[in-house]
Amino acid sequence: SIRIAEVAHVTADYEVSAVVAKENEPVSFINHSSGALRFEWHFGDGNISSEANPVHAYMLPGEYKVTLLAENDDCTGSKTCAITVLKNDNAFLGIDESNENNAVKIYGYESRVYIEFGEKISGSAVIDIFNVLGKRLVETNVPAVATHILESPPSESGCFFIRVLTEKGNFIRKVLLSH
Repeated sequence: SIRIAEVAHVTADYEVSAVVAKENEPVSFINHSSGALRFEWHFGDGNISSEANPVHAYMLPGEYKVTLLAENDDCTGSKTCAITVLKNDNAFLGIDESNENNAVKIYGYESRVYIEFGEKISGSAVIDIFNVLGKRLVETNVPAVATHILESPPSESGCFFIRVLTEKGNFIRKVLLSH
């Protein structure tokens, strides 16, 4: 008898938090691919990530073609879109603390990251810390109540992006940490 193996089809798909961003501003890539086991993101600036849902910041203004390669053991799918990065005249002037209704406040002081959850946030939250190249350095789950102090941030000093995922959405801020 002849046996025919079924091949799992791969569809690469994603959405972007912003198709127009400013330099040094984090852009979130939300993966909606199906049938894939592995992912490879090419951000168009020479950086690559194998995370399913990376965050990336572009250092220079310009237009970048972002390609997602989604694959399993039999098939590969791809999707490409363009990201336009504008000059950010305030790129190094401070931390952006604004968000809708101040639902989540994120700030850094010395070597700690503080996350204050507003009254409209409940349940749990996932906190991620990314370096400026988009590499995830820390991932932790916390209850989304009051103020949470992250005691174990990355060991090096510098600029980091903090992403807080809650039932009300994504909150991303740039913080400066020093050890």
